[in-house]
Amino acid sequence: MFNGVKSLKEFCCGKGLRLSLIAVILGIMVLAPMVSAAKNPNSGVLPVDSTPFGKTYADWSAEWWR
Repeated sequence: MFNGVKSLKEFCCGKGLRLSLIAVILGIMVLAPMVSAAKNPNSGVLPVDSTPFGKTYADWSAEWWR
């Protein structure tokens, strides 16, 4: 019985659990941006050469700073 408890304790505090946790965290970090991007493919940012409401980005910038 002592060997079973020791093995469990070594797994919980050893390299096995640490590597598993690192793998899960890295997997979440990689997949989270993909999931959020899939929900809204158009974030509302217009193309650089567009003219929303008849003004370019430069025109809108000038209006902002007035």
